[in-house]
Amino acid sequence: MKRPTLLSPLAAVPCAEPWPWRIAVFVGYLLLGVIFTWPLSLHLHTAVIQVGDTPIDAAQNIWNLWWVRMALLNGANPYLTTYLFYPDSVNLFLQPLSLPNALLVWPILWRLGPLVAFNSVILLSFGFGGYWAYRVARALAIGRGAALLAGFIFVFTPYHSQQVWGGTMERAATFWLALYLLTLLNALARRSALSIVAAGCVLFLTTLASQYHGLYAALYTIAHGSLAACIAQRDVRWPTFGAAAGVGLVWLALLLPVTLLAGGLGSVALEDWYVRQVFHSVALVDLVAPNVFHPLWGDAARAWQGQLHPFGTETGAGMGLGVLLLCGLALWRRWAAAWPWALLALFCLVMAMGPQLRLTAAESPVPGPFMLLNLSDIFRNSSRPAIFVALFVLPMAMLAALGLDRGEAGTRGREDAKTRRVENGDAGTRGREDAKTRRVENGDAGTRGREDAKTPPASRILASRLSPLASRLTASHLSPLASRLTASPILASLITALVICESLVAPWKLLPLAVAPEINALNGDPVAGAVLELPPQLNDSRGLLNQICHGRPLMGGYLARLPFYASVGYPSVAQGLWRATAPGAELMPLDAASELASRGVRFVVVNHSLLPRSEHAHLRAWLDVPGINVVHTGDGREIYAIDPAAARPVITLGRGWYDYETDGERAWRWMQEEAEINLLTREQALVSLQLQVTAYGSARPLELWANGQRLDRVIIPGAPYDERITLRLMLAPGQTTLTLNSPAAVSPEGRILSLAVSALELQPLPSDPAWAAEAALTLPVTLPGLPMAPCDASGE
Repeated sequence: MKRPTLLSPLAAVPCAEPWPWRIAVFVGYLLLGVIFTWPLSLHLHTAVIQVGDTPIDAAQNIWNLWWVRMALLNGANPYLTTYLFYPDSVNLFLQPLSLPNALLVWPILWRLGPLVAFNSVILLSFGFGGYWAYRVARALAIGRGAALLAGFIFVFTPYHSQQVWGGTMERAATFWLALYLLTLLNALARRSALSIVAAGCVLFLTTLASQYHGLYAALYTIAHGSLAACIAQRDVRWPTFGAAAGVGLVWLALLLPVTLLAGGLGSVALEDWYVRQVFHSVALVDLVAPNVFHPLWGDAARAWQGQLHPFGTETGAGMGLGVLLLCGLALWRRWAAAWPWALLALFCLVMAMGPQLRLTAAESPVPGPFMLLNLSDIFRNSSRPAIFVALFVLPMAMLAALGLDRGEAGTRGREDAKTRRVENGDAGTRGREDAKTRRVENGDAGTRGREDAKTPPASRILASRLSPLASRLTASHLSPLASRLTASPILASLITALVICESLVAPWKLLPLAVAPEINALNGDPVAGAVLELPPQLNDSRGLLNQICHGRPLMGGYLARLPFYASVGYPSVAQGLWRATAPGAELMPLDAASELASRGVRFVVVNHSLLPRSEHAHLRAWLDVPGINVVHTGDGREIYAIDPAAARPVITLGRGWYDYETDGERAWRWMQEEAEINLLTREQALVSLQLQVTAYGSARPLELWANGQRLDRVIIPGAPYDERITLRLMLAPGQTTLTLNSPAAVSPEGRILSLAVSALELQPLPSDPAWAAEAALTLPVTLPGLPMAPCDASGE
């Protein structure tokens, strides 16, 4: 026996509509998106919409699409990569990888490349977003005209414009949220296993498309499900709440295995998470801000809002006067159906305001409920509460549609759907209406206004108890003049025109994307190896675009959340190049050719146009050595090739060391209780490691460990005496970390000191070259270059 469908403002079954009409709706929104983003459609293979003159988020998302393409074509895990921050492995699960969007445009991604695929997702966000929002409104028995306006509001109001302008593809694809809301309404209405699983699966896909959208949609589910249960009839309240809980359980059941497959969440909370949250939050002034992209008043609106709340120009929280008027009409004329959506909109808005409820950018002593979420590390990592606006727009669009729908009904004397057929408990019976379905009265001026056919008695009773004033202000108590005014077709048309007018945008500025031919040429070099681009460009994605074309591992990269990069975090040639500092004295010899070749670096690309002149000289001092050759000079760029034959075992330092010190005759570094020495080699090697060590204060024991085994234990005398230690080691290709342990004491200046090392020497021991070559450093393969944009700007 089928469960009866729950009739409620927050639980509804999608209505059946002819497929030709559905396709026409989708195509209509898509064509409007083409007009809205014009002239992007003329440059799908050469440019993107991106704020500024430097590719940042757009290029990162293009790289994401490229990486998904490469990973899936090669049978690799798309959530793990060694092609960024080489040789480390980077977990991309908490990065905006947006796997579902890549799969959505897979034929385009496969055949035309990531740049065209990126622009396709942007355009499809209008088609799918408008369509699914329209379907949500139709599920609520809203007329076609008003439902079409709901879809328009969802995809053409400032929030979506901000995401398109920022190049954040994963957040521009808000259609996943609209699709999820539709499936959630269906799950709460039907409460069947299939509908619950379907909603949970869509929430899972929404999370993979954008972690922010998925996480915040899960919170929205709690609010929506709880409110739907409260206003439901008494006998279905707990089943309704159980359906919402079931959606969440399905989501978790799907998400946890993927999290484990991706390597876990790790330590994700940022140190300055609170400051970031406050900055990336909505202030109340943002709600009344006009559209900052408008061709007439956009610049003035941006300047005005920027003075009161600078980040507010990026939140897109302002819905415009027309939408607010329609929402007001909905609450005035259709209170019973509208107030739950208004409450959900308020919930989303308060969450979007973050840890402080502020009027402007000024600090506020009033904490927001978002602070409660910060008890969890996952939410402390959520540094952008303003993304809740993506969910805020949905109930606001439904409210606006309800307001317009009431106006249509008054002029036409009917609703688009006068009655809603409800599934009853008898299997195979659908010939009768459920007793809860109400007939809709014509909108004659002298007769009582029509009842809301979708709302069950429980919700109207609760609504009247919540607000007696609102109950008195229903349509039946309005004066005939006010009733005729609010139902006027002229008023409805004027407000609709106002909504459309306020959503207009000036022509978008396009950012051309193309990679230099000399970068493309790196893909053809037969020797495998990584690329080190200088400066590292951690704040933009130019290096990622270059990697799409040269296909080599990259030392560095641009990520939304930068990992600690040990390769450049401690004294070494790599650190000197990374920071563009001049070569200086060190305990061990620093040779750029030997170290870079041992690390598996094949090319160093120096972008002189991005460096001060003084740093040019520093980098040349490092790189002008035997074993490193200049292979390109011009256009503000030099490319150096590292000869793999220059590799020999080298020493770099790890954690636990203080700064280099000297008294003119001797030099040393103090270590803490524990310190690391890294030994790098391209091939397996026999080496002799020598250390000259002095203890702080008095004699102290020193233990040396490698690969979990203790190599030696030595008593180190205190100054002025020292001990010279010699270790014979067989090194595997790559990095071997030697750990030094010794009891420490606190010095008068507050440092924790144990030993001072005054010399570090690593000498290769004689070995058979054939034996050494048997085990060599495993380098990621050079991925095939793309014969398409942005590597081939012609797009052919």
